[in-house]
Amino acid sequence: MVEIVVIVVVEVVVVIEEVVVVVVVVVVVVVVVIVVVVVVVLVVVVVVVVVAVVVVVVEVVEEVVVEVVVVIIVVVLVLVVVVVVVVVVVVVVVVLVVVVVVVVVVVVVVVVVVVVVIIVVVFGFSSSSSGSSSSSCSSSCCCCGCSSTSTNNQNASLYPYVTQYVSFCLSHPFSLSTLPAVLSAVTLGMPNSLRILVLDEVSFSQL
Repeated sequence: MVEIVVIVVVEVVVVIEEVVVVVVVVVVVVVVVIVVVVVVVLVVVVVVVVVAVVVVVVEVVEEVVVEVVVVIIVVVLVLVVVVVVVVVVVVVVVVLVVVVVVVVVVVVVVVVVVVVVIIVVVFGFSSSSSGSSSSSCSSSCCCCGCSSTSTNNQNASLYPYVTQYVSFCLSHPFSLSTLPAVLSAVTLGMPNSLRILVLDEVSFSQL
């Protein structure tokens, strides 16, 4: 069962990582295409504006001043370069943000999967070990070669009654030296497993 759960979790992680990578690639491609289209449109608009300005200047002024035209062209080219640089910087920032987000998502997914797998494996081994130890106990004696943990697990339903007996006995003015004997007499009619739990609880309370 533990192996099946681990395999399923790992497969789910692989699928999630593949989906995340595909989504990131699609987003990056879309962003790059949009940026390229915007840059091309801006360049075309700038070129059209420059040509229109030159034509207007030529039509309005019969004697075109070469210096003015050159200055206008240089200014327009500088504006185009600035726009292109800004667009490129924006694209790079967007791509970096997308990459960082993808890396963070993948790391979080991997950490979650590792934690889940560790928890599943630990609980699986603990449950299997407790099951094997409780199966080795005989029905008449729950302390025969078994640990107190397996005994408590086997008698978990009796634990509230055990605590009631212990709290009752500890509230009476018996000395600690005579308390085990009194409890042994009080619990004489109990099942053997319940008596063992009561006496173990008293021994623990005296520590």
